[in-house]
Formats: sequence, structure tokens, C-alpha cells
Amino acid sequence: MKFVAKGMIEMKKHEFNAKGMACPLPVVQTKKLLAEYDVVETTVDNFIATENLTKLAEQLNYNIDVKKVSDEEYIVTVSNPAAGGEVPGKEAAEEKAPVLQVKDDSYIVVVNKQIMGHGSEELGKKLMKAFLYTLSEQEVLPKKVIFYNGGVLLVDKTQSHVLEELNTLQENGVEIMSCGACIDYYKVDMAVGSTSNMYFIVEDMRTANRVVRP
Repeated sequence: MKFVAKGMIEMKKHEFNAKGMACPLPVVQTKKLLAEYDVVETTVDNFIATENLTKLAEQLNYNIDVKKVSDEEYIVTVSNPAAGGEVPGKEAAEEKAPVLQVKDDSYIVVVNKQIMGHGSEELGKKLMKAFLYTLSEQEVLPKKVIFYNGGVLLVDKTQSHVLEELNTLQENGVEIMSCGACIDYYKVDMAVGSTSNMYFIVEDMRTANRVVRP
């Protein structure tokens, strides 16, 4: 949809149905849409999703409006406050530049198990998938993701539930590295990345300015 008034910038609006989507998809997809549209109206099915979208709007310094339709439906409108203002001599908004991803060689991610956190294994697997997906959507990507011990099972052809996310990271220039001794121990059939050894793993962790552990 497009909204335009005389003497005003043309505003581009998009309606996005995120009902049924697991965290963090509503936030990630809304942020992507905001790179193209001035106003994004996202429909979600739970209150926590509205809080997450509110945090996104605050981070971007965008306007936010939350409308509760029912306990299972909320409409969250995020809008660019710079859009819609008067611009003499202009009839339409300039196209927004795409958000480019850059790789930061000063930080790495290390993973030592199949799940994220402690407690429910089922929840932990979902959290790990969400973590790696969100990592692949960041504007700044790590230099490497290093897997060791039980973490190497995440690169296995049959046992991994995150190969799509890892392939996306690799396609975007992130090195996917796994401990060779761990690969041998768990009899992993690698589907993505390459092997490393403890010498280089220690070097990477020692020299990185930031080491992120999910």
C-alpha cells in the first residue's frame, strides 16, 4: 500500500501476518520489511511478541502502536518518524538503501553442545535454531563459528536440525569450523564447514576480541 498527501513524502506501508511464527521470526522479518517500507503493520498472536516488536521500535527510534484485537491477535504498527514529513520540491521518497551485512573479524562464536542453555532438551534445540537463524540475520557477522564436543553434532548430515542456518552463515562468508578430534569421536558425517584442531581453536579464542557462547 502507498499513502501520499499533497506536499508530503509518499509513504509505503506493508501488512505482515506473523501469526503462528516462532520467536524471533516476527521481529527479524519486521526489521527486514522496515528497510523497504516506512510503515509495517505486523499481526501477531501473543503479547510477548508485541513486547519484542516494541523493543525493536525503540532500538530503531521508530514510532510504535499496539492494538489488542483479542488474546490471540495483536496488531503492531511500527513506523519511521522521518517519513511523511513535508519535503519541498519532492513528490516521492527516495529509495532506501539496502542493509548490508559486514563481517567482523574481531569476534567468533563457539558452540559446545546441541542445545542452548540448560533444562528442556526440546526447548534447547529450538533456542539453538533460533540463535543461529538470528545470528545469520545480523548486520554484523562473526568471523567464525567453532563447534567442539557435542556441538559438532550440529554439522552432521543426519543429526543436525540447523543445517539451513549454518549453510546461510557459510554462504555469507562466515567460517564454519569443527574440532577434528570431536568429529572422529562422535563419528560425524560433516555436511557443512571444515575441521580444525585444538591449537587453532585456542588461538582463535585467545586472539578474538569477543567470544560469544550461546
